[in-house]
Amino acid sequence: MKKALVCFALLSIVILSCKKDNHTKTNPAGKLYPVTFNISNFTQQNVAIDQRAKTKVNAVVTPDQSNVLALLYKIYDSNNALKKTVKILKGQPNFGTVKDSLTSGNYTVVFLGITDTDQFVDDGATFHYTPPGSTDSQGFQDTYYQKISLVVGTQPLQQDVTLQRLTSKLQVIIKDAIPAGVNNITLDISNLHSYYSYLDNTSSVVLNSTYNPSVYLPVTANLIGTTNHVLGPLSPLLNTASPVTIVIKVKDINSTTLYMKTIPNIMLQRNTITTLTGNVFTNSGGSSGFNVTYNSAYDPNDINKPF
Repeated sequence: MKKALVCFALLSIVILSCKKDNHTKTNPAGKLYPVTFNISNFTQQNVAIDQRAKTKVNAVVTPDQSNVLALLYKIYDSNNALKKTVKILKGQPNFGTVKDSLTSGNYTVVFLGITDTDQFVDDGATFHYTPPGSTDSQGFQDTYYQKISLVVGTQPLQQDVTLQRLTSKLQVIIKDAIPAGVNNITLDISNLHSYYSYLDNTSSVVLNSTYNPSVYLPVTANLIGTTNHVLGPLSPLLNTASPVTIVIKVKDINSTTLYMKTIPNIMLQRNTITTLTGNVFTNSGGSSGFNVTYNSAYDPNDINKPF
């Protein structure tokens, strides 16, 4: 009897041990590893982007010094499924530092620097800006962005992140003299975008036709005969995917169009002021006679190309 009890006890231990081993193999506990992101600065902060000014265009500032009011942190797994969204408001402790705990694996991380928290709308796959109480986007606001690939191993991870501006500016310099009879000059731009994709890192959706950013220059008597007039800059502008079209119209006091210049196929570049320079009142048809200048903080040297 005693021998039977001992055998039964030993058998019970073996069975329990097997069950424990089986549980460990089929339900592994995912160990978490600390991950820290230091948003150390913002490149191309919103300082004056003006070819004639002496302001440094590629200024680098810390998050606390920037015009960013909130940071958005989104993390996706290897299948691009969203795992987490965290919004950090300016003024909170350690603004500019994001801490998380992740299991080993491959991730994609997206960071946003938002300058207008009232109008910002997170659509899930994309984001845009809409004024409170409105259903239509009224343009894009100054926004900073960065997307990185992240591999989490079995050790704590720390990484510095620099956000870069998505939007751009555009201005036109009219070289030739304004003739008599001109009452006003307008600058219009079409095919601007209003949405941006977190994962695709590109813009989409043309702005509602009821909202078209433009510049209006009233021409007073003292401007007749003068040259080198600057229209703009228009900002912030968004289209990282396709060309935009610029239209310059010159009208008299009766709103009759005297001159018109259409300049198509202009590519906007992020954090760049695009300057169109040329004549409007001579050879006003088509786009001939205009040059495009890209003044980018990514490259301090201007890139000129005729078109």
